[in-house]
Amino acid sequence: MNELSFTGINNVRVLRKIYKQWGPYPAFDMHTKTDLQNAANYGEKHYKEIVLHCDLTDDANGNDLSEFKKIARQYKYNYINRNRDDHVILHLKRYDVYDNAGRVTVSNFAINEQNVGAASRENLPLFTYMAALTRKIHGFQSLGDEVKKCIALVNRSVHKTAMDFIENM
Repeated sequence: MNELSFTGINNVRVLRKIYKQWGPYPAFDMHTKTDLQNAANYGEKHYKEIVLHCDLTDDANGNDLSEFKKIARQYKYNYINRNRDDHVILHLKRYDVYDNAGRVTVSNFAINEQNVGAASRENLPLFTYMAALTRKIHGFQSLGDEVKKCIALVNRSVHKTAMDFIENM
């Protein structure tokens, strides 16, 4: 866990959990790069969970809190933290499976314990926000290398999920 104070974003904490679990995962056609509907393979899933906590503020250098609230309130589930409206919890739960067909990666995201769901036209602004927030935090000089690796993984996962949706529009 690392703590940091920075203009607009304060009290950054990053938690990481890595584990393996046997179970089903979506069947994937490597040639068409699409999920096979109602089909599953089984294998060892290599999980990585990363939870990023931070407090947002508005100040002379930016309106991090106001920008987040504007985006978060657009949705049915209202992604604003119910206990503290300035606190953001970004959760990535990702697993990779390596089998004879290749590598399958599935990423799931939550903001303040509300599932974001798959990338879509409607929630693309949430993916844009998650990418911008993780990119900004990754730039903090006082973060350790392991914390930066975790934040970079979240950023890459957000980016890949959004780009996969955009490319298939």
